[in-house]
Amino acid sequence: MANMLGKEKIIRILGEWNFWDKQLPNITNRPLYTTRFDSLRKDNKPIVVVGMRRVGKTYCLFSEMSQLKVDNKQILYVNLEDNRFEGYLTSQLLDEILETYRYYINSDNGIYLFLDEIQNVENWAKWVRTNLDLGKVKKMYITGSSAKLLSGEIATSLGGRYRKLEINPLTFKEYLLFKGVPSIVKSLGKGGQKPLSAFEFNNIVDFDKNRLAYLKYFEAYLGVGGFPEVLSVDLEMSRKQIIDSYFDTIVYKDIVARYNLKDSSKIKLIIKHLLTNDTKKSNVNAIAIATGLSYNTVEEYLSFLKEIYFIYELYEYNYSLKRQYNKDIKYYCSEISFVNNYSFNFSENKGRLLENVVFNWLLRNKGSDNLYYYNNGTNECDFVVLNKNKPSELIQVTWKLNNDSKEREVEELLSAMDKFNLDSGTIITFDCEDTFKRDGKVVRVVPAWKWMLTKE
Repeated sequence: MANMLGKEKIIRILGEWNFWDKQLPNITNRPLYTTRFDSLRKDNKPIVVVGMRRVGKTYCLFSEMSQLKVDNKQILYVNLEDNRFEGYLTSQLLDEILETYRYYINSDNGIYLFLDEIQNVENWAKWVRTNLDLGKVKKMYITGSSAKLLSGEIATSLGGRYRKLEINPLTFKEYLLFKGVPSIVKSLGKGGQKPLSAFEFNNIVDFDKNRLAYLKYFEAYLGVGGFPEVLSVDLEMSRKQIIDSYFDTIVYKDIVARYNLKDSSKIKLIIKHLLTNDTKKSNVNAIAIATGLSYNTVEEYLSFLKEIYFIYELYEYNYSLKRQYNKDIKYYCSEISFVNNYSFNFSENKGRLLENVVFNWLLRNKGSDNLYYYNNGTNECDFVVLNKNKPSELIQVTWKLNNDSKEREVEELLSAMDKFNLDSGTIITFDCEDTFKRDGKVVRVVPAWKWMLTKE
C-alpha cells in the first residue's frame, strides 16, 4: 500500500486552495461557458472540462462555483498539480482527501467536488465512477489538459456517463470583454452574466462610428492572442516571457514527461515546423522529410500535439472518405500567440495569422466535423462549412484585397461556389468591406473583426 500523506498535511494544502472562510475570487466570467455549465449541471453526471493548459479552465471552475449558490464549505477544490501531492497521486490519495474534508469541514452536507488536472492520478476514472455510484459526491467536476480524458480509461470506466465541456483560448469578443470595452461589457451585463449570443450593438451606426477603435483592438488581439493571463500584462517582453513559460510547460510536462520521451529536441523541431508552416497543406511524410525524422516518429508526435489541444487538422472536402483522408492536411495552432512567438515576424505573415484566427473561430462555432477546405488542383477555397453534411458556406481569407489579389481570391471562391452549387460566398479580410456580384453569384467582403462580433 502506498504511503499516506496524513490528514494534517492534506487539510493544510486544501485550506490554501479553497474558499471555506473567504469570498470566491472576483473574476471576469466567460458567458459562453457560464451558459453551458447551466445546462450541464442538471443531472448527476460528472462534467469533464478539457482544453489546452492555461486557457482558463480553473477560472471557469471558480466562475461555476459562484453560480452554484451553496455554502462555500460544500465546495471542495483539489489542485492535483500541487507539488506537495507528488509521490502520492493514486486513487488512495483521493479517498484520503475526501475523508479529511469530511472530518474537518463538511461532515454531512452534499459535496461539490472539483478535481483539477485529474490525469495526474492513477486509476482516477474508476474512482470517479465508484464515488458517484455510491452517492458520496453530489456533483463532480474534472479538468484535464489531454484529449485522452475522453477516451481509453474514461470511456471504459464511465461508459459515456459524463458531460464534456471544452475550454478554448479567448475569442475576439471575449478579448474585448476582458479588456473592459464599454459596449461589450454593457451588452453582456455586469460581470458578463448574459450569454455571448445576447451580444448586440445598439445599431449598425455603432459599428461605423467606432470602426477604427475595433480595428485597433483586433490588431492587438492578433498580436497578443487568447491566453487570459497574458492580457493583464502591458509590456511586450513580459508577455513573451509568460508565453515562453507556457510553451515550456506544455513541452516538458504535457508531452516529454507524460509520454516518457527521452529528450525534447524532436518534438520541438516538429512544433517549430508546424508553427512556421501553419495553414499550409502538408502530410506526415512531408514533415518527416523537412525535419529529418522518421515517419513513425512524426506520426506519433503529431498525435501527442492533438491530444493536448495544441494543433488541429483540416481535411480536404471530398465525397469519398477514402480519398479525403489520402489528401494533404492543413495544420492550425489552437493559440495564435505561439504562432507569433515561435514562427515569424507578425508584419510579414499577417495573412496566415488571420487565417489561423478564422479557423479557430469556425472550429469553436461550427465543430471539426463540419469544417474542411476545397481544392480542385487549380483553385483552393480556405474553408467549406457543412450543414447537415452538405456544403452550405464558403469562406476565403486574405489580409487585404488589392489589384493583385482580388481576382485570384474571387476566382478561387467562385470555383468552389460552382462546385457546390452555392449562390454566395464570403471573403474575410483585415479591414476591407464590399458586396458585389460576379457571374450571377454574390461575393461578400467583410472585415474579420466585424464578422466575428456579429456572427457569434
